[in-house]
Amino acid sequence: MKVIACIPVHMGSKRLHGKILMEIAGKPMLQHTIQQVAKATKINEIWVCTTTNKEDDAIEQFVKGKFYDVHFMRGEENDIISRLVVTANDTQADYIINVD
Repeated sequence: MKVIACIPVHMGSKRLHGKILMEIAGKPMLQHTIQQVAKATKINEIWVCTTTNKEDDAIEQFVKGKFYDVHFMRGEENDIISRLVVTANDTQADYIINVD
C-alpha cells in the first residue's frame, strides 16, 4: 500500500503574500510542515504541490535545495484538487493525505 502526503502551497496568498516561505523560529513555514509530515511512519512519499506561476519558482528552489527526499509537482493555480489527483495518479498512490 502506497501512501503519499501532498502539501499544496503557493506564494500568492491574498492576506499574507509569500507566507509559506516566511520564517518562524528561524525556519520557513514550509520547512516546519515538511519536517512534521516526515515524522509520520505510514507516509511513503512527501510531495509539495504548487502552481505553474513564476512566483512559485521560489518554492521549487527551496524544496529542491533543502530536501533531497521530497518530491515536487506543479499544476493549475485555481485547481488544487487536480494537482492532488495528478500527483496521486502519477505516483500510483493508494491513499493521499492532503496536508493543509
